Amino acid sequence: RENNRYAMIACIAVVGKKNELLYLKPFLAQPDASSDYFLSFHFIAHSALDAFDERSKSVSRRPSPSFPSPASTNDMFLGYLCPIEEFRVYGYKTSTQIKFLAILTENNPVRENDLKSVFQ
Repeated sequence: RENNRYAMIACIAVVGKKNELLYLKPFLAQPDASSDYFLSFHFIAHSALDAFDERSKSVSRRPSPSFPSPASTNDMFLGYLCPIEEFRVYGYKTSTQIKFLAILTENNPVRENDLKSVFQ
């Protein structure tokens, strides 16, 4: 059930080292029985990968307290990546280069510290 006070995770995607989609799990109620619902999240996940790679490279070059360099941590929370359609996409990369994408509804802002704890 959707709570209007908080952003809600609409979908989680796991993407491999070579940007291949390994897992996709939508959490919102499916509007109809068509495969368009699943494909729309598939599209969003792949669309966010460019922003993911861009953010990942910039974080690697400029370490800061909010975004430590990969040398100082094995895993990397990249935070907010981009808006796509009515969703916001957040990213996390493991030391093995596996990427996790959290696709959230755009109802209300999310506290990144809360989302970071979900990934850890």
